[in-house]
Amino acid sequence: MEPKMIMVVVVALIMLAVGVFAFFSLWSNLEQIPEFGASAQECQTVTTPGVPQTVTLPRGATVTSVRERLNTGTWQTIDSGNYSHVGTTITVNVTG
Repeated sequence: MEPKMIMVVVVALIMLAVGVFAFFSLWSNLEQIPEFGASAQECQTVTTPGVPQTVTLPRGATVTSVRERLNTGTWQTIDSGNYSHVGTTITVNVTG
């Protein structure tokens, strides 16, 4: 076998080994970013029902429904006319 061919094979194997090492090093150091659940809730206690309540939501959150829990322990859905959603802030007019 020619010395040039041996050298090409050795260099190719070294490059392959370095690439495999880099790939697995990167793979093992990747962190998974936890996502909040689709059914996550943001709760706030209302002290003065006559004042609109403001809640700041996590970035990227989507408002699917707004509900209030009454003193009786029951839940009531608030219609879209009684809350506004701008950016990450939702303002709710308490109805119960």
